Amino acid sequence: MMSFAVAQPVPRYPLDSTEQNVDVIVGDDLWPDIDPKIARVVIRLNGTVTNVRLVESLENSIQAVQRELSEWRSQQDGLNDKQKGLYRRAVYFTTKAELMERYRDFDSTEAGNRVADALDPAIRDAWQTVRWAISDIMERPRVTIDVL
Repeated sequence: MMSFAVAQPVPRYPLDSTEQNVDVIVGDDLWPDIDPKIARVVIRLNGTVTNVRLVESLENSIQAVQRELSEWRSQQDGLNDKQKGLYRRAVYFTTKAELMERYRDFDSTEAGNRVADALDPAIRDAWQTVRWAISDIMERPRVTIDVL
């Protein structure tokens, strides 16, 4: 008979508290640290997004951006200051786009739907910022294609 141990994920911050101090998310030898307090200011989040949700979204964004840059990274010795800033920008705006997409379905009233529809351009702009930051990190041309 075989038995398997299943690891239970432990959240970085308790789920019952929204006002925890947030720690810097430490990068590794190539990727810089991400400070949730700076991220909150850069992407202009109001108090609607709790620290717990912000950190979760930042961690997801870090994984997404790093996954997208993984092949490129394997050929790099390090990042210059400009690339570090662009990496942070990609992470911050991936977080912003994700949070705006999640919060847009919060209110299902007619007024809520109008507000959600008004977010669409801001969500597209956030994703465009991500795409451009990643292209700039890899020193590739920026390309924006609108499919009608």
